[in-house]
Amino acid sequence: MARLLQWHRWAGVLALSGVLLWSVSGTLHPIMARMQPRPMVQHVQAPPAQPAAVQPAGGQPLAAVLARQGGGSISDARMVSIDGSAFYQVTRPAGGIREYYAVADGSRLDDGDRRHAEWLARQYLGETSAPVVSARLQTRFDAEYGDVNRLLPAWRVAFDRPDGMTVYVDTVTDRLGTLVDGTKRWTSGLFTTLHRWDWLDALSPAVRLTLLTAMLLAAMGATLGGLWLFFAHRRMVRSGGLRSVHRISGVTLSLVALAFFGSGLYHLLHAGLRGDPAVRFTAVPAQIDPAQLRIDFADAARLAGIANPARISLAEIDGQPFYRVQPPRPARPSPAPGPDHGHHGKKGHAAPPPPPPAVYLSAQDGAVLAGGEVRHAVWIASRATGLAVTGSGGTVIRFGDDYGFVFKRLPVQRLLLEGPGGTTAFIDTADGSVSAVIDHADRREGWLFANVHKHDWMVPLLGRTARDAVAASFALAIGVTAAMGGVLFVRRLRTRQRPVQTARPAP
Repeated sequence: MARLLQWHRWAGVLALSGVLLWSVSGTLHPIMARMQPRPMVQHVQAPPAQPAAVQPAGGQPLAAVLARQGGGSISDARMVSIDGSAFYQVTRPAGGIREYYAVADGSRLDDGDRRHAEWLARQYLGETSAPVVSARLQTRFDAEYGDVNRLLPAWRVAFDRPDGMTVYVDTVTDRLGTLVDGTKRWTSGLFTTLHRWDWLDALSPAVRLTLLTAMLLAAMGATLGGLWLFFAHRRMVRSGGLRSVHRISGVTLSLVALAFFGSGLYHLLHAGLRGDPAVRFTAVPAQIDPAQLRIDFADAARLAGIANPARISLAEIDGQPFYRVQPPRPARPSPAPGPDHGHHGKKGHAAPPPPPPAVYLSAQDGAVLAGGEVRHAVWIASRATGLAVTGSGGTVIRFGDDYGFVFKRLPVQRLLLEGPGGTTAFIDTADGSVSAVIDHADRREGWLFANVHKHDWMVPLLGRTARDAVAASFALAIGVTAAMGGVLFVRRLRTRQRPVQTARPAP
């Protein structure tokens, strides 16, 4: 029993720093989340409405414009309005900054993508007067714009404001990546440093995975050892003082602590060994020859029978070019009363109504393609994954247990893929990207992390605010218990190092 006690002490010391940092960051996380800036418009399903880009009479067809500009394949194109004029926004398969050409005369607008990004940033921020300090294209994730934001490439638009506001936007889908002010810049850095330990990735992702796994195993071992000691030696509880408080607190919180540590370890190993479901596969860029565009954007809208389309873009299906005509979105309902937690993709805001399905027309003869959304998604998924599509699960219009808010994109097409494990692909046909590819292992991990680590099962019963308060209280109590164990360990070391006072012999 003495050896078990010694093992419990050293396991606790090994895990102490991690438990304290996880406890502090877990306690502060709900507060940090509520301090983050909020966009002025909904950014998942309903990007800000922009002035309609109408093809002027006598406008230049896209094929003719690109032929004069040197030709070459494109992966996407659409019409946008900049300062009241219509422009073609062209995306190349090789990436880079998107090209803009005036519909009226085919002239190139060199800074069109930046200007469009600044307009989007102002719409999301509700900012009309503050000058832009800098605007640059972000092609990789970093400490400020982490991979949780998903959208790349994205424009980073920084404003001259006292709060140091920076807006990240995607100019293809007009979606918001994130808003970052001085407070979020500090709190996000604090959380990634204390809770996720992302700074260890600078050494090696394997080092981070190994160290955190060892600390979590030590924390679980110390918890189980303390639980065994408590019931094996009940008389030790009556010793009084800090030691008794530590033991009673430890056994009271033992199940909650094991749930936190176990689910955190499962999440860590699953992500570290299997990778992120959102980057497991990457869509193959479309290769569209502009010479194949026999009809133009105005013809596509007319043939689709949609008077004021929200978006017209190009798509490739089975190697052939199509126009994707998106009908206008229904009016968004007023926000529901209550705290603003829309960033979690949960209740609290009335969800915007789903957009009507897009109409696909052949860019060569204008024929309508039946089931265009599904066929487009199947083409993207099969080329990205190399797996056959066995069925369609319909359109996903809101986040849930299977497809959570962490994946950011809505609406998406849900496709069932061949092979074991219930592999499912979620495809965003708006820009031809793979949002996520998940299987049963991903679903188990997601459910466990949401309900055991984050206690999402409490939300329908108590509400999000009460859930956050309970989870933060648990995290704080576990940290205090670990700190008491650390104090007791230091006291023991000092006692053992103190010289023994012996009586002096009588003269």
